[in-house]
Amino acid sequence: MKAQRVDGGDKPFDLKCKDCDEQTECPESPFNGFYRNVEGQRLQQNERRMCMFADGIKNEDQGQCLVEYENGSQVSYTQNFSARNKAAQRGARLYGYKGTIYFDWSKNQIQFYQHQTPVVKTLDFTGNMPHFGGDRELCYDFLLAMRDGKPSRSLIEAGILSATLSASRGIASHLGQALQ
Repeated sequence: MKAQRVDGGDKPFDLKCKDCDEQTECPESPFNGFYRNVEGQRLQQNERRMCMFADGIKNEDQGQCLVEYENGSQVSYTQNFSARNKAAQRGARLYGYKGTIYFDWSKNQIQFYQHQTPVVKTLDFTGNMPHFGGDRELCYDFLLAMRDGKPSRSLIEAGILSATLSASRGIASHLGQALQ
């Protein structure tokens, strides 16, 4: 399931924030990000930042996916790009009989909840590690493969499966159907 209700609109497709007449009113402008939301120590105008309300913009505001494995475990994935500040969350939950694992990509955390006891264990990751460092590790393996011919630690089949599931989820949500 997905929604696309915020992004897109009637502004020219090539409009940049720095050139827009509505900078002081637009909730997405760098001006308001700094002034109203207290983002950063000074106003920073990115020369390349494009208007998200332009005609032809089709970004999803939010999306959800529920996956059930053969053993009955379920994963619930959610992303929301219109929520801001402390309300912003992006992650996945893996539910099993004995416990739940929650991946929080916004906080760089993994939480382990035991269902039979009130125990929660939290792993915090420091540094700038998109996808918990997975992107960096994939790049590292690629560089070693190019330089030394060393095989990747990740199977190409896993990457293809991930991309296939992502594309299938997008198609199914566009059609309003469940992914089988």
